[in-house]
Amino acid sequence: MEFEGDGCHTEYKLKSVTYRDLTGDGKEEALIHIEDYTACGSSGVSDNYYIYTMRNNRPHLLWRFGTGGFADAGLMDFRLRGRDLIFQLFGKYKIVGPKFVSLGEDSISKWDPKHYSRIRISWDGKRFRQRTLKILPFPYKDIHEYWDAVGYTRK
Repeated sequence: MEFEGDGCHTEYKLKSVTYRDLTGDGKEEALIHIEDYTACGSSGVSDNYYIYTMRNNRPHLLWRFGTGGFADAGLMDFRLRGRDLIFQLFGKYKIVGPKFVSLGEDSISKWDPKHYSRIRISWDGKRFRQRTLKILPFPYKDIHEYWDAVGYTRK
């Protein structure tokens, strides 16, 4: 889906829909990943995750989370391990509800992150919440070396 307006171009792309019992109730929830690419002079990509369950034959949102663009809690990696959602975000961040929260300036240039955050999210019986947080050193010289290593193509 694409939109144009006020000098901006936005594209939403459905990246994946995964069905898995994420709450431990014996019923599958839907984990939806949507990429948001926006270009307004400069461009950025954010990733949005939604978890839905069925209640009274209707979808019910249990949790949502959106990363920032690359230089502001951008998505480095995402994995689903059992019932755990594992996010790796560029820089030092934690997740509180649907938002990322900075844990302080990471480096002089956010284009050259010095760290990344590995965050595990899981169901606590009432809601999805952050369970663990690890701040790790960024293993590349800069973002361009990382992009080359993972085969990332810039739009």
